[in-house]
Amino acid sequence: AFLTVHLPMLTDDLVRTARGGGPDPATFVQVPGHHWWYALLAPLPLVALAAVVVAAGKLITVVARHLLGPSPTERLAALEERTEQLLERNRIARVYPLHLVTAAIAVVLAFTLVPKLRPSGVPEALANVFLVSSWKFEWWQALNPVSWTLTCEAFFYALFPLLYAGLRRLGPRALTAVAAGSVALVMVLPWVDVHHGLGAHLSTFPLFRLPEFVLGAATACLVRLGAWRGPNLDVAVALTVVGYFLTRQVPWAYGVAACTVIGFGMLIPAAAVADLKGLPSSWRRPFLVRLGEWSFAFYLIHVLV
Repeated sequence: AFLTVHLPMLTDDLVRTARGGGPDPATFVQVPGHHWWYALLAPLPLVALAAVVVAAGKLITVVARHLLGPSPTERLAALEERTEQLLERNRIARVYPLHLVTAAIAVVLAFTLVPKLRPSGVPEALANVFLVSSWKFEWWQALNPVSWTLTCEAFFYALFPLLYAGLRRLGPRALTAVAAGSVALVMVLPWVDVHHGLGAHLSTFPLFRLPEFVLGAATACLVRLGAWRGPNLDVAVALTVVGYFLTRQVPWAYGVAACTVIGFGMLIPAAAVADLKGLPSSWRRPFLVRLGEWSFAFYLIHVLV
């Protein structure tokens, strides 16, 4: 309060003394003499006052946050960020050790019973261990042939924080457009590959599988907002089964993902909504849940055995 009164008074004194008048005796800083250049200094007290007001506002905000704690919005954002980090870390903690074990098994088999698994050299083996092998076409089946999927997954997880930061700001219409665009890309890529040649393996190159990951992230955001308007679980299952059988009826490039992307794009969010609403689902039976937990480990070794 002291500065808000006296700093404007000091500006007034500088202007008055520059014009030959006398300063106000109540001002805490007395301006000596009469000089024309005092007029040039007149704005400075007002600038100082503005800086003091802004600094005081920031200080009060910091103190209030310290005393009152974060707002509900800030707490929710922090919780979501923490959840994302935990999900990624938990997934990595579950997947990467299994990958290392199966890579070690593949090395043993390569130098004993299955020479075809033998890598071309140390760089190829290390590329598989660090999950970058499928970025090079000749190495896409390095060591454990199915680990190309983990290479794609590692790439997707690396992109996820940036992708989610963008998707979480979108509304339902924009998210639906992103999902539809992802489906369109999945369907167009095989045609481009057949007619023009993409120069990489369509099914295993991480960039070519990225639209499917974006589709999953966009539909997950729709479910999170309560804005998913897809078919129910039974219809989604039917679409997925039809797409699966179509993969054998079309050229190979189209069977990679184009036939199944609509079905799976509907199935996963439909299952998530069913779980959130507590709707009846045979998939929740303990036996099927346990099979789902085992399925990933079986997938990693099914070629090796």
